[in-house]
Parts: sequence; C-alpha cells; structure tokens
Amino acid sequence: MSETPLTTPFYDKDLIDILALEIPEPPRHAVNFLDVSGCRYHEGTITYIYAYFLDRERNPKLSDLFVQSLQELIQSKLKEPIPFEFDNLSCQLEYTIPSGNRIDLIISSTPSDRFWSVIKHHSAIVIENKILSPLKNELADYYRSIEADNKIGVLLTLHPHPIPTGINGLFINILHHEWLEKVKSKGLPSLLTTNEYVYLNDFFNNMSQITNVSNLTPEIKFFFDHTNKILKANALLEATREFILAQLTLLAGKSEGKLSGSNDTFRYMSKKDSAYLYFTIVFGDLLTTDPKVTIYLEVYAKGLKHQPELLEKLRKECMYQNIKENKFTDYDYAYLADQTYRPSKADLEDLSGYLYAHLERDFMAAYYVAAKCLDSLL
Repeated sequence: MSETPLTTPFYDKDLIDILALEIPEPPRHAVNFLDVSGCRYHEGTITYIYAYFLDRERNPKLSDLFVQSLQELIQSKLKEPIPFEFDNLSCQLEYTIPSGNRIDLIISSTPSDRFWSVIKHHSAIVIENKILSPLKNELADYYRSIEADNKIGVLLTLHPHPIPTGINGLFINILHHEWLEKVKSKGLPSLLTTNEYVYLNDFFNNMSQITNVSNLTPEIKFFFDHTNKILKANALLEATREFILAQLTLLAGKSEGKLSGSNDTFRYMSKKDSAYLYFTIVFGDLLTTDPKVTIYLEVYAKGLKHQPELLEKLRKECMYQNIKENKFTDYDYAYLADQTYRPSKADLEDLSGYLYAHLERDFMAAYYVAAKCLDSLL
C-alpha cells in the first residue's frame, strides 16, 4: 500500500512539470592519484605519466600500445601517410634543444643521449602537451631541431586547437581523449601488473574528467534547458531544510533543551541537567530518497574520560532496550548510544512531535542515568 501524501495541496506548474522529466544522473568525479597529489591539471605531471607509459624498457607492452594508437591517429589526420618505423623505440622527456627551449616529449626510432647529439632518426614524433596554459611555444623551432627522415609534430590538447599559421603540415592537433580512447579500443595487453592497471585506470579517469568538466555535457545542457524549473526545485529543497530546522527548534523547546550548530546535516541539543552530555540529531538524510534521522547520545569535555564507566552503567541499568550501544570515541567527544528513525510522510507533518516521542521513550532514561553517574564521578 502506498503512503498517504502530505495533506497540503501544491500547484506550482514548473515543479509539477519537472517531475515528468527524465532527469539525468549528474556525473560523479572518482578521486584518483592525481587528485590526491594535487596535480589533476598539472601539465608537467601529465607529461611524465605519458612518458612512463611510452618507456619501452619499463613498459614494453604498454609502450607499443600507446605508440601504435598514436600512429594510427596521426595517419588518419594526414592526406599522405608517413612511413614511421619505431622498432628501436625511444622516448625523450622535456628534451632541451640548441635554442634552450624544451620539448615535452619526443618519440623516436633511435636512442640518443640527453642532448640529442648529431644523430639522425628514421622516425620521430614531437609532442607539445597542453592542458590549461595558452600556446606560446616555438613549435617551428621544435620541429626544425629534430633530425629525422620521417617526422611530425603533435599538439596534444584537451579540446580542438588551431595550428598556428606557418606550421600547418608540420604539426597536427590530437586530443588527449582521442589518443586514450584509441588505446582503450585496441584492448589492454594481457599480464599487466596490478600497479599498471591502477595507473592506467586512474590516468584514463583523470583525463576524461578534466576533458568533460569544461564540456557542455548532456547533464549540463539539461540544466540550461530547464533552468527555471530546476532553480525552483532547489529553492524548494532549501525551504524543506528550513522546515526541518524549525521542527528541531520546536523539539528543543518541548525537551527543555538548547539547539546549537550550523552544519547542513545535523544539530546539537543540550539540556541543563548535564554540562557534559548532549544529543546530536543528524537530519541530512531526510532530504534523500531514504529519509531518516539518527540521534546520538554523546559525552564530551570533563566527562569524556568516563565513557567506559558510563557505558557499563547504562548496560547494568538495561538502558539499551530501544537504543543501540555505541562505543565510538574521538579526541574531543564520544558516543554512548544511537538510534535511527524512518518517519513516514504522515510523521513528517509533525516531525518535532514524532522525534520528541522517540526521544522521551528511547533516550531520556539513559540520559538521566548517565547524568547522575557523571555527577558521582566528577
């Protein structure tokens, strides 16, 4: 049987209309190692990661996969194919050329020393990596400085970027997601180590996220298509939060307590009977699809060190009939008990009364036992 809806009629057409829409799930950002290190958008770090995957000595299988994928992309963007050969593959990172400029990455067919001593290569791909910074690099200088029979420059960017006048044909634009999607489409090699899988997955996720965060995704387009309705729904959410807070204020009045705190998801309630006991009322989940309220009985300050004695006293007095024992402790507070309640829609009409009834029935005897015990210990 479905629950009886709240009795107050509501006729805002925009809000009723939005209920009929198929609302897209907002994209979720999975935390990866680049987030943890604070390098999510850091060009240098991202270049180093590409170099790691391109290093044939450390990652022979991945290196071939990344180079083959890049070659296919390059050939697909050229009118005439370039006869690359990378049997003797080398990847140079932040390579210094005679002018003093540094090339982010060079993939070449012949190994060389750090300063590129007069060796002519059969094949070379010169890569300039861009994430957020503007293109101010001397790409023509980069291209001229590399001796190779078959070479091309790649401007690697998050989004399409024009090739500067004068070097068309010398450089082409390839997007990060194009290269990485090509890698994924070819299939990962077998027998990769666990670390290699983790590094790859985190890198794929990071590059996808920093690409999409500045794209007009279907989810963002949905917002702009229905802005007025969504803003009204958000305002209704805030009004509902205010209703809940008003109900908690009423609860504190009925309980002869004092409400405090400013967190979006919980409030504290203290009573004059004990300076070192209080309730935490966690209400944030009332604004979810699984509405619930959790109440904690807590001890702090001078009473904190007596949590073990209080727990023992509550057990001996059989106080854990309708509430659960909770032994969690932190440096400035500790729990004694908790209980979670799931009010029905009818209960929500008088939320303060609903919570007051449960507080009186389930918690108050335990509160007074703990308060009396603390008085004897302090």
